[in-house]
Amino acid sequence: MRTVPVHAHAATRRTAWTAVEMPDAATTQALMMPISITLFFATFVAWMLLAPFCAFAMDGVLLCAIAGICALCQALIALRVRAVEMPRRLMIGTLLVPPVVLSTLPLAASVALGHTSGTHVVLSLFSALAGGGNAFVALMVSMQVPRGATIRLTDEGFEWRRGIGVPSVPLL
Repeated sequence: MRTVPVHAHAATRRTAWTAVEMPDAATTQALMMPISITLFFATFVAWMLLAPFCAFAMDGVLLCAIAGICALCQALIALRVRAVEMPRRLMIGTLLVPPVVLSTLPLAASVALGHTSGTHVVLSLFSALAGGGNAFVALMVSMQVPRGATIRLTDEGFEWRRGIGVPSVPLL
């Protein structure tokens, strides 16, 4: 019978990666849709209550440009998340950039300036609608990954471990 020192097991537990459990693809999609719709309507109500009203028309080119900006932001977030291991709170913050920052920044600018731009409204609403997936993943990470843990994204999904110093995270 082989005896393993207790401290060896503790080191293994600290350095082992644990997968963040995610539902299957169909369930994930079904859960992300209500989050996206809720974020969209919450942003829409905030625009109606806080920003000065202005009628605007949106042409197809501008709408495509706004969709491209949102897609570019999502791609940059995906690159950032795949780039390195990072602390749990930084991962959650990175995931919440599109639904929170890109949705509220145009609204805050419109309120502060007292002028509403149709481009700002559509960018804000589109970012809220597109950010439902990020909000869902941030929710799953916040529920399953303990504070102080390091998290990374691999081809199999998100994994976390605790007890290891977090490497420096370069800014992109």
